[in-house]
Amino acid sequence: MTSRSTTLPSRPDRRDQQAQDSQGGPSPATGLARYWHATRPQFLTASVVPVVVGTAWGAVTAGRFDPLAAALFLIGMMLGHAAGNVINDVCDDISGNDALNDGRITPFTGGSRIIQDGTLSRRAMTRFGAALLAGPAVTALYLVPAFGLPVLLFGLVMAVLVLAYHLPPVKLNHRCLGETVIGLTFGVLPVTMAGWLQAGTWDTDLVLLSLAVALWIANLLLVNEVPDRRADALVAKTTLVVALGARRALVLHAVLSLTALALVVWLAGPAALLPWWAVPVPALLTALAVAAVLRAAPDDRAAMTGAIKATITLHTLASLWLALALIWGS
Repeated sequence: MTSRSTTLPSRPDRRDQQAQDSQGGPSPATGLARYWHATRPQFLTASVVPVVVGTAWGAVTAGRFDPLAAALFLIGMMLGHAAGNVINDVCDDISGNDALNDGRITPFTGGSRIIQDGTLSRRAMTRFGAALLAGPAVTALYLVPAFGLPVLLFGLVMAVLVLAYHLPPVKLNHRCLGETVIGLTFGVLPVTMAGWLQAGTWDTDLVLLSLAVALWIANLLLVNEVPDRRADALVAKTTLVVALGARRALVLHAVLSLTALALVVWLAGPAALLPWWAVPVPALLTALAVAAVLRAAPDDRAAMTGAIKATITLHTLASLWLALALIWGS
């Protein structure tokens, strides 16, 4: 049941939406480009960032760097992420979500449109998603024998979360748990695992660092759900935005952004994990993102596009800046 505070937008003019879709880039028609587009490559940085942050912590802690372990873990994360994106498109096509979504902001929300545009069939996308899921298993052929049971457990937990996020009967992304799962799978778990692969250990500071990354990526999902909320509500996909209402969800976004910044301040202050100069860049990016989100009217497409871009920038640049601070400040 949705909250009475949920506000659903009216449908935009279809010609406006088609024009916007064309501005998002040409839809690939043939060859491997179709499959590349289906992975939603504009979001794959979300799987790169936590590996970079965790690897930086682990390399500094251990005083050495294992490039093969880092590279294989990164490849596994990216393939798993791509698989999740493809599976999400299949599930949203089955539910009718993407077909109903006239409020999407291309290329950020509303899926890849690969199935709806007829570029690939649902069956082809299903097979492609299954093939991508095999990718992390291939990287595990080296990582598990080399590093043992923790890598296997990590892989199993990630696989369960990815499938439970998308597939019935669980469908965690239909139960106000999408942000939590995304925060775990693109924040806490990969940051700590990447750190452990380098250092063979982890500590409270690493977990706090991973939480900052988790909050930033969870906010990206949260802000992306705002334009999609009408279609989500129509197919009983109860996201946080559908449950809370768009305005409250944007306020929550600001609160989570400020919480992540507080974690960075703690890690640069009492925890002494980061140098003091690690704080100003995330602080500036947080201020810009919070301002963009709080002044955005949920039905103002230009303002919401700005809020989405500010959130992506905060997540990517602040996380990478912290990785650099770990290395330079050691």
